[in-house]
Amino acid sequence: MDDGPQLLRRLISADIRGYLLKVAEALSISQIAIRSAITQATVECHLSTVLAGLCR
Repeated sequence: MDDGPQLLRRLISADIRGYLLKVAEALSISQIAIRSAITQATVECHLSTVLAGLCR
């Protein structure tokens, strides 16, 4: 199991940082998808993965 610092490093190395920054800007899923040139479903999947990891 990852502790906080290890999990954070993994997320950053997986380029999830961009998602987290967009969420921190209070962008909607739709806005994140448009800015990232991906589908809303992909954004939802990635964010669900990140949030599940943070809640461990």
